[in-house]
Amino acid sequence: AAFLAAFSALRRANGENTSCMQGIIGADPLGALAEEGVLPISLPELYNELAQTVLWADVHMPAVDTILIRSLPYHDGGASLAQEIACLLETGKEYLQELLKRGVTVQTAVRHMRFAIVASGEKRMDCWKVQVMERLWQAVLQAYALPQSFYSLRYVLVRADYNRTLHDPYFSLSGMEGMGTS
Repeated sequence: AAFLAAFSALRRANGENTSCMQGIIGADPLGALAEEGVLPISLPELYNELAQTVLWADVHMPAVDTILIRSLPYHDGGASLAQEIACLLETGKEYLQELLKRGVTVQTAVRHMRFAIVASGEKRMDCWKVQVMERLWQAVLQAYALPQSFYSLRYVLVRADYNRTLHDPYFSLSGMEGMGTS
């Protein structure tokens, strides 16, 4: 929350209205743990910070996503397609449960949550991955009896590291990166 508050203060000092800002300034403690193997502070402390950030953003920057659940650490770690989807779902469920314990409503948590799904470059497989992820995430959210408007999967597609090239600057999969829904 401190970073967002400082960012917001800087933008307001420049005459901007931060309550209208849209975008992603997201944290993913479990993804960081999977990627690095260690966290700078304990997971419960990070969950406390995540809850404070979500609550602060909900008041001051309601259109900014503060939770970004990334599949890249699992994808790069060698996870299969099914394992990658399972890690995304379990991470999302874990964040919902931990935020609920800390006084964040499910609706607020879901509004500030976005998934970053790795696109491998095989369009059919990537479309299938998103469709499966959307159906399974809907099943998770149905357990919380949310209104239908919360059921769409909010995601962005990101390229896998091995899809990038250093040798051919004209070869680009940039059409894949940055796609998503809100």
